Amino acid sequence: MTTLRRLLEGKKQALLKRWFELTVDVYPEQTRSFLKAKKDPFANPVGQNLQGALETILTELLDEGEESQQGLMTRALDDVLRIRAVQDISASKSVMFIFFLKQAIREQIKELNTDPALQNEAMDLFDQLDTLSLFAYDIYTRCREEIYRLKATELRDRYKRTLDKVMVEMEDDEPLPVIPASNPSQSQQGGDS
Repeated sequence: MTTLRRLLEGKKQALLKRWFELTVDVYPEQTRSFLKAKKDPFANPVGQNLQGALETILTELLDEGEESQQGLMTRALDDVLRIRAVQDISASKSVMFIFFLKQAIREQIKELNTDPALQNEAMDLFDQLDTLSLFAYDIYTRCREEIYRLKATELRDRYKRTLDKVMVEMEDDEPLPVIPASNPSQSQQGGDS
């Protein structure tokens, strides 16, 4: 573990708390207060899910994202982004929580900003977060596509059920009268008389 990661590991709870605060700040005041105040997972499943996912992402990031652990980070990102995909917030705000981790890290290490070795490690970590944000956007996009696909399927099925109902009602009614097709040349001849 690098020096910066060890330092951040020591400040993990403060870092996680600040990251959570920044992340929920994109919500309206009433929602933000609820997400921060309610600790019961049954009363506040979104807040608890978010808290747990952020902790998993941070833990994996500080452990330098071992190959065997990448699945945990992917699942944690998916947990956050599935919820955000159905909420009324923009795509940029949905994935912005990754960039909020950068801000929280900067706040934690600002007094150590003069050490060149830590600056290089911070840049490497921030590059990793940039890559993670792109991956998060892919997950978010996939979730939104699934939502639109489900909506389109529901609309098609609703239309089909309505059409089937109309067809059944038409079968129960008397047959519609057949209107004979008129010959345009006959109607013109009849009009000349």
